[in-house]
Amino acid sequence: MKLKQDVKILALRAVSSGPGSNPTIARPILRLIRQGYGPISIGGGGEPLLPACLCVSVDFDVTVPSRFEDNRSGTGLLIDLARRYRIPITWAICGKSAEADMNSYSAIADSSRQDEVGVHTYSHIDATRASTEEFRSDIERCIKVLELESPQTFVFPWNRVGHFDVLKQLGFKVFRGKERAIGVPIRTAGLWNVRPVYYVDRKSRGAETLIKKYVDVCVALSAPLHIWTHPWCLASAGKPDPVMDTLESVFRYVAEKREGGELRTMTLGELATSLDSLSAPRETKGDSGLVTPAFSN
Repeated sequence: MKLKQDVKILALRAVSSGPGSNPTIARPILRLIRQGYGPISIGGGGEPLLPACLCVSVDFDVTVPSRFEDNRSGTGLLIDLARRYRIPITWAICGKSAEADMNSYSAIADSSRQDEVGVHTYSHIDATRASTEEFRSDIERCIKVLELESPQTFVFPWNRVGHFDVLKQLGFKVFRGKERAIGVPIRTAGLWNVRPVYYVDRKSRGAETLIKKYVDVCVALSAPLHIWTHPWCLASAGKPDPVMDTLESVFRYVAEKREGGELRTMTLGELATSLDSLSAPRETKGDSGLVTPAFSN
């Protein structure tokens, strides 16, 4: 595990160097560590329109009963940690899991002044296997259970995407895609795709140096660092897992960067609103056939 982390750190150092920021050089380097790259500017003009930022999305779902207590404990731990460092969280809530643990959901809702409550379906339904009506009904049930008004962020269970027409009709603006990539958000089927960069789980114990290097790269490229996790990854037998020490070290580093004016901390919904405010986008084909935003002057 340590060797893998060291290899990734070396790759990220290469990308953060002057020559490494060239997409021709960066793409094959990051491909070695299974990380996508680009685009690095919105609209193809070469100049970033947004500062670097950290976005954290958390999937609140309990699909395995044995994870219930760790999910509850991890939720409380993450809420406390995020408040201490003023890091906003986008909580992707599975409605059925919220009903089973309303105390935890209430704690999340109470922190909504800083955080965002997004939708993770009601029953953790697979978008690639559900019919349009099944998918819509499941999402509407989740919104009703959570008592949400106009949620902006949607996170697909298992990151299996589909039915974008339903999401647009229900007013969603942003989602977390499946592909891991360092780069600005891209436009996919009319929604902002803020692609993830790093998944925090128990394998991330002691990986603070690696994650901080991701922070440095995203600051250098003026791109979002989107990390995500599950609450049940953050506790073991109801007690804080050592990965919490890793996450606290990263949050402290991010807070220092924020206070120094090097990056912002935002929810996915806030990032989507910032992107929308720049201008009305025209969808164009970008690298690898992806749809990327082009802005009119």
